[in-house]
Amino acid sequence: MALKFPAALLGRRPASFPNPVHWWNLDDDASWQDDGYSVNAFHLVEGSANPTVASSGGPGLQDVANVAARNKWLARSSRVYAPNDNGSFSYSIWSKKIAQGQGVIFAWHNATGGGLFPSGGNRIFSLHTDGASPTSRIYSRFYDDATATSQSSTGLVYAQNVWNHIVGTFDGATKQHKLYLNGVYIGGTTTSSFTTFNTTDAMTCAIGTMPNSLSTTGGYHRGYVGMAGIWDAVLSEENVTFLYNGGLGRQFN
Repeated sequence: MALKFPAALLGRRPASFPNPVHWWNLDDDASWQDDGYSVNAFHLVEGSANPTVASSGGPGLQDVANVAARNKWLARSSRVYAPNDNGSFSYSIWSKKIAQGQGVIFAWHNATGGGLFPSGGNRIFSLHTDGASPTSRIYSRFYDDATATSQSSTGLVYAQNVWNHIVGTFDGATKQHKLYLNGVYIGGTTTSSFTTFNTTDAMTCAIGTMPNSLSTTGGYHRGYVGMAGIWDAVLSEENVTFLYNGGLGRQFN
């Protein structure tokens, strides 16, 4: 199966756009290969229910993955976050919720408890929506290598049955956490006690479910997921606008 890349998705990146540490999309073999730019690139493995591919079902008519059931996650365990700069972090992901319910969209941690708000253990970041319908709240969290948590949450802004593009950024210098939805800045917070990200302990990176419990959790994303990326830098508003591309999305590579 070949991905569809309309001309609108191919534009030239701004010269200042940083390369991602990881970038995932459905490749020609319909698997989530890491088109990554680092020596620690890793591929995401499908859950036992095998997320189905929705041909031309995503932004810009791209193929996307249906993870709207328990065991339909995409994840890889025992992976260490190895950035060039462990002070800053950004993530980007496309997703669509098709049923009511809270669930994790994107996360990287081995939390020992706390449910959708992971507590204890080793943690890097988590992104989830609550169970409100037809619009949900978004919760974005970054965790340092000690005890600090930076959370940015929203009101009822995540619409059901449409594609949403979410970007979260954390600036290691200013300690500012920003959250963007569909190309627009929607809120943020500053956590002065935040130190640096954990770059030594292996954790599970997951899309569509909670990393610390995978198939046993009910906290899965009830819908679809599209292209996703992680950066060891702060994406600017220009970068976010480029990735959103007027709602069509943008294939990074």
